[in-house]
Amino acid sequence: MEPRKHFCGFVRVYRFVYNQCLYPTRKVGRAVISLPSRMALFADAHGHVDLIQQALKVCRQSQTDNVVLLGDLIDRSDQADFCALAMTGFNIWGVFGNHEQEMIDALAIGDDLGLRPETIDIFMGLEEIIVVDDICFSHDEPPQTPHNPMEDFFNRSRLPLISPYHVIFSGHTHFRHAYDERGPLDLATDHIRLNPQRRYRINPGALTAGQFAIWDRDGGMVHFYTVRP
Repeated sequence: MEPRKHFCGFVRVYRFVYNQCLYPTRKVGRAVISLPSRMALFADAHGHVDLIQQALKVCRQSQTDNVVLLGDLIDRSDQADFCALAMTGFNIWGVFGNHEQEMIDALAIGDDLGLRPETIDIFMGLEEIIVVDDICFSHDEPPQTPHNPMEDFFNRSRLPLISPYHVIFSGHTHFRHAYDERGPLDLATDHIRLNPQRRYRINPGALTAGQFAIWDRDGGMVHFYTVRP
């Protein structure tokens, strides 16, 4: 086994033990989570606390108290406490990006980063990917549907594989977009209505640009917002 793969496996075990033993009742994790009726979607804040605070004002006004992190909330570990403190009072869960991964790796090998226990709780609770029913949350590309290469060779004329998820929410690209299986969707109205019969890939945009989204599950709508510091 390659050293990096071995280390990543160790980190996953460490995080599992951390969450199950120290916080056995927490509601973060793809196995136990149930989706709330409304949730904000934050991607790629990269430590910009001022923009996080402005986005949270919109969340309070819309009575949205769940925030789903889609990765790269921070750039460096010294930003973690400030970002976590800004989100006090909200239910925070989600997935980590490459920047959080570096900090989680450091925590897993016992580095003392001087972080508040509440901050460590948030970051150690983040998952690589969260799948609930047919909804997927990831930082970048979700895992591909398993398929047989030999079958693909003898059935080259068949239609491309369709996503197994109704909606994939992801970040990483710093580019706000929404697609269904037909192509890009028009975001000029700052919202889209989700059709239960379609498959979607949605990036709420980068919070470094003031962009985020709120998903109203009951209304079947995703609303896109832009804030300024």
